[in-house]
Amino acid sequence: MRTLMEVSIEAEVHNTEDDEKVRMAVLNIFPDADIEKSDGKIVARTHTLDRFQEILRDLRIRDTARRFLMGKIEGDRIKFSISKQAAFMGKISLGGANPALGEIGIEIRDENPTKLIRWLTFTGE
Repeated sequence: MRTLMEVSIEAEVHNTEDDEKVRMAVLNIFPDADIEKSDGKIVARTHTLDRFQEILRDLRIRDTARRFLMGKIEGDRIKFSISKQAAFMGKISLGGANPALGEIGIEIRDENPTKLIRWLTFTGE
C-alpha cells in the first residue's frame, strides 16, 4: 500500500443527477475518501489508491491504464478523468469516453508519478 500520494477528486452534480448517486460513484472507486458537497460539486480527498488498483487488475486493463496515465503526468501530478457512470457501477473507464454522461476529475500528487503508475499497474510479470 502506498500512502505518500495525495488524491483530489471532483465531480460536478448536474441538475438531472442525484447527489447520492454521484457520491456513491466516487466511493465505489475511492472508498476511503473524505467527501464534501460544495457549489454543486462533490469534492473528495484520499491518500490511498488500493481500490483503484484492484479495479484495474480485475478489469484486466493495467497495460492500457499504464500507457494512458503515463501520458497524463504533469510534473509531480497525474491529471485525468474517469466516467461517472462506470464508477457508479464500480468500474473504471479512463479518459471520460463520453463526457456528456459526466466525468469524475482526478488529480494525484506524488513525488514520483512514474513509480506510482508502475505500482498501480503492476502485472507481476
